[in-house]
Amino acid sequence: MEKKGASTVERLPLLALQLQLQTHMRSRNITTQLENVLKLKRRPIWVLVAHRGGALLFEGQFPGRKPFRVIQKWDHPEGRLKNQDLDADQPGRSMGRIHRARHSYSEQVDSKRLVARAFARELVAKLEKGRVENRFRKFMLIAESRFLGELRACMGPALSRLQSASLEKELHLMPVGRIQALILQNLREIARENLQAVA
Repeated sequence: MEKKGASTVERLPLLALQLQLQTHMRSRNITTQLENVLKLKRRPIWVLVAHRGGALLFEGQFPGRKPFRVIQKWDHPEGRLKNQDLDADQPGRSMGRIHRARHSYSEQVDSKRLVARAFARELVAKLEKGRVENRFRKFMLIAESRFLGELRACMGPALSRLQSASLEKELHLMPVGRIQALILQNLREIARENLQAVA
């Protein structure tokens, strides 16, 4: 019996040490979690302003004092061409027997749409790379409705989850300063809507 009592007494410092270690590990985990949250909050927001003929990628903090800055620019002249300009090597044509309408021998495909889809894939690949490298916490898309649809169609679920908003507007011809002001205005409106939804 004495032996058991002695061994319990001997184990007390060990139990105290284990408790200290567990407390330390818990506080360390909390610290790590807080650090991760702060890192996430410090990561910027990306805004992709896109059109078939080109795109601008902005980066910035919201809320923040500095305007969003352009971190990449794409010029895509093929997106501004018409179908007949894209189809330099058009297939042969024949008269349809029933409707007497002219049509191409190959299946008719809108060349302009194919070019837009390829460009959308290129832009989404940049966003996906940014997601994998933890370059941003959220992103926003601004494009005219058809091209916005092409961009969304190219996105995977992991990237889609990081999209905070999208705006159906053609801004590509505006000066950069005007686009920067519109980005902040739209982010403020989204933040206001979110606060109203919570209240």
